[in-house]
Amino acid sequence: MKPSFFLTTLRFFALGAAAPSPLHNSMRSKGGDKNSDNNSGPDLSKYNLTATLPIVYFPPPYTWPNYAPSLTIYLHAPQGWEFSNVSSTVPLMPILDTGSTGLMLDALDLNITNATLAKFEPGYQYLSSSTKLYRGAWIPFRLDFANPTGESANVTAEIPVLVVNETLLCSEYNNRWKSDCPPEKTTKHNLQPRGIQWWGIGFGRESDGQLQGTPDKNALLNIKTINGVDVSTSGNYRVGYSLRKNGVVVGLTEENTQDYTWTKLKKHKGFSKHPFDWRNVSGCVSIDGGSCETSNILVDTGNTRSYLSTTDRLVHLVPSNTSSTAKVLEAGQNVLVRFGSEVGYEGVQYNFTIGNKSTLEPDEVRTKLVKKGREEKINTGVYFYREWESAFDADEGWWGVNLFLDLAISTPHFDTVLLRLCGVNPIGISNCKGQVRYQNTKFRAQAKPNNINISTASSLLTMDTPLVELNQVLHPAEVPSEVPHLDRLPTELVELICSWILAHKKTFSETVSQPRDDKWLWEFTPCSRTLASLSLASKRYRQIAHPYLYSQISIGESDNTWLPRFVSLLCRKPDLGLLIKEIDIQCLPKAFSVEPDSMGPMFNDVASRFSLAPLSSWSPEDCAEKCSPKHRPCDHFKRLLTLLAFLAPNVKRWRMVPPNIFHFEELVQVTEQAFTRSMPSPSNPRALKSLQHLWVPGAQPFPYATDFFALEIALQLLGWLVPSLQKLWLRNASLYHPLPARIKLDNLKEIVIDFGLLTEGGLFSLTRACKVLESFCFCSGGNSPAFPDGWGRAALQQTPPSEFLPEHIVPAFSHLKRTLRILSINRWNGARGGADHNIDLTRENERIYAAWPAWRREGTDSLLGSLKDFRVLETLILDSTCLFHYNIDDNPPPNAPVDHLTKRLPRSLRRLILPGAPPQMVPALHALASSAASGEFPYLRLVQITSNERDVRKRETSWRKYGGPRSLRDEYSTFINIDEWKSLRERFSAARVRLFHINSGNTRCFARELLENAGFVRPESEISSILLS
Repeated sequence: MKPSFFLTTLRFFALGAAAPSPLHNSMRSKGGDKNSDNNSGPDLSKYNLTATLPIVYFPPPYTWPNYAPSLTIYLHAPQGWEFSNVSSTVPLMPILDTGSTGLMLDALDLNITNATLAKFEPGYQYLSSSTKLYRGAWIPFRLDFANPTGESANVTAEIPVLVVNETLLCSEYNNRWKSDCPPEKTTKHNLQPRGIQWWGIGFGRESDGQLQGTPDKNALLNIKTINGVDVSTSGNYRVGYSLRKNGVVVGLTEENTQDYTWTKLKKHKGFSKHPFDWRNVSGCVSIDGGSCETSNILVDTGNTRSYLSTTDRLVHLVPSNTSSTAKVLEAGQNVLVRFGSEVGYEGVQYNFTIGNKSTLEPDEVRTKLVKKGREEKINTGVYFYREWESAFDADEGWWGVNLFLDLAISTPHFDTVLLRLCGVNPIGISNCKGQVRYQNTKFRAQAKPNNINISTASSLLTMDTPLVELNQVLHPAEVPSEVPHLDRLPTELVELICSWILAHKKTFSETVSQPRDDKWLWEFTPCSRTLASLSLASKRYRQIAHPYLYSQISIGESDNTWLPRFVSLLCRKPDLGLLIKEIDIQCLPKAFSVEPDSMGPMFNDVASRFSLAPLSSWSPEDCAEKCSPKHRPCDHFKRLLTLLAFLAPNVKRWRMVPPNIFHFEELVQVTEQAFTRSMPSPSNPRALKSLQHLWVPGAQPFPYATDFFALEIALQLLGWLVPSLQKLWLRNASLYHPLPARIKLDNLKEIVIDFGLLTEGGLFSLTRACKVLESFCFCSGGNSPAFPDGWGRAALQQTPPSEFLPEHIVPAFSHLKRTLRILSINRWNGARGGADHNIDLTRENERIYAAWPAWRREGTDSLLGSLKDFRVLETLILDSTCLFHYNIDDNPPPNAPVDHLTKRLPRSLRRLILPGAPPQMVPALHALASSAASGEFPYLRLVQITSNERDVRKRETSWRKYGGPRSLRDEYSTFINIDEWKSLRERFSAARVRLFHINSGNTRCFARELLENAGFVRPESEISSILLS
């Protein structure tokens, strides 16, 4: 990337951030003055116990304050076996909403059953902006606040949490209905909601459908401890909080509320007797210069729109672009909002004009005309916080605001980006006369229609700012010459640029190589080079860009010196390893080139810190494998990758293509030793302690290896199977032996194994290690070249391993019936061959083939068992051989029983996908349609089966040169004919269930589909086109 492109990027962001905004006036008084009058604010002089909770950063458009903020918490449930599956180690990041009160989380994600909810106080909340009624139970939890990195913030709270198990869309809700909604007002009733993480921190909301939203539900008003100090007995803690750009401050002090302007609140009577129960702030609203009508004001972080109720009949309304019924203010109208209604109090006000695209303007102002005498109110929306901070004093009932200026966005008085580029640094507002002090320079904002034009000496930036007059502005010539103009961009703006570069790294994905010393190729991407260039621009930019530059590390095959050099860098500067969040080992060379004299002693010294024995020599001549690409990976090779794992302890995502016949014995051993101790220490290091997502393609050993069990995936990846893991994605990977009992995957929620083989022991040990597993997707690779079927059988050291049977599925997942949502198993691929040689069915391999009728078993006990008890299972994707098979001698084959499906499927099922369902299952499918129509399966919405006439990937085409038994090639490839298909479609349609066709040889609906969507493997269509060409 050329420097000119980088300058253009910075210029683009700077110009975008410097968009003008309208003027607003504020009358300020200093909070915390003991001798001030009643309008000056609370007396906070004797309080000093406080803490700031950092806000989680999300990439645009979900960045605070353009969107509601989020805090990080850990939940601690009450004691009892009912809450044994509620995780206290997985961080939650719920959205903060000042328009409601109380933390709401869904029962499914918390793994809490309806039976458990019935033991606690029933609860509900109604959110008027979304017209949604939430129902569940209030359960007491302890909340541990944390930093976005997951580290404890040493702040705790104790509150009841509304654990939600159903939601209703309810129009025209009335408080008298409480937790009920009349059927004629209910448009949607969801009995299994999920993904609810809504955290109400507002006050005075009981009258708006939240009768139970009392102050005891507000976590920020029920802080228990700060840095181990009990706030209730400390005597120096003021109950309240302040919502700011960089975080949420709990505990108000004179220092952290300096320059706030306060408005006195009124008691909220008639709802609760809680001392912290105060009404919303009052003020007035004026539209287009009209009279300022007294209004109830809600500054709501939960909305990007504004909602206005007014008696002003002169306002101009037009239809909303986002709603067929709502009316919004027409462009050109000015909205003025003034806080405070006390006599003699001038208050604080701000305003915006519809259509001017100012920073304070909401997406739209939905307006409702009310009759004279009715309450007028306005919900400002979240954009208020682009230029303001707020504070709520719950002890005495004060609400304060403060105009802040240290942002990479424009302000009503002046543009901070503009001033920073001119060498001026803001430090705060000095008085309430409209003057602002910037170090030794004063500016006065006046409402005059004048424009100013300030150009830097380098012609970097030229911008016009309307409605602002600056009396004193530093001339560019007065700016210290040693400070580059680009170096004055706000930190937030530079961070936005860096995050944008990473978020759009796919647009910079092409690798660029250039010769260096004619010995090796230096490989980089424009993405990493751009961040590297930025870090070299100045010391300040280096500090900002370094976390982004080192957050994602990619290791390629073309250079065998890159990894040794990088590991040596981490050895010299271990703080850089703490910045690494993602490692992508696309392909490793078979050997590395290490400088034994300079790197060897360094590697040995660092290895000793991780309880690794030093290598006797780092010279290739002394290596048993000679560090040669012609041999297996040597000890030097293994040690480098093991050191990388230890030197990057905070990595969350690891993608790796390991070389064949390669293990991480050292990593496994040291990791096991570390986890046998109760607490980590400098002498007890832990690798991969933060790992959440592991993606390993090609984990299986050499395709024609003769020793199956010595090279299985369990030995290769045991060091990675850590409790923090949340996603495990594997391809071409198998598990023959059971995992050791010490393996605990307490937080693992998703497993994908594509093109692999699992034995009975492997399946049971893998699932038994999980506690909260939500998704399991497996696609068999039983007849791949990695599992010989007779070709080269004489070289085998043992019989090929046998894959688990359908009868093992339900027992293997029975302990996960309260968490498992997706179950996808395709064993047909185990019977699918290539085109290189004929199939040879023998006693040694017949059980590998999933289609082998009845697996030489009598009766139906070898089929899938009942899933009736799996209460949250929503998606079931099974190859039909898991549900039906017949003996070759059966002529004609008998139909499956009518209740074949209905007696196995759970009530919660939404999607049923059965590729290759034979015609013998038609009666069972008709029975399923009838049961869905009668309400036995109320959530079922999609069924996919195979239609003969539409099947373009018949299973018989998968058999090697049609060498299998004819009964399997022909009779088993018969599916549902067109007449039966039409009849089934009508039956399912009557039950409001969609019936779709799926090819019998389809594998995209299994594990591979997830990997394709994630971009980890090429789509089959793309592979087919490559083969055809």
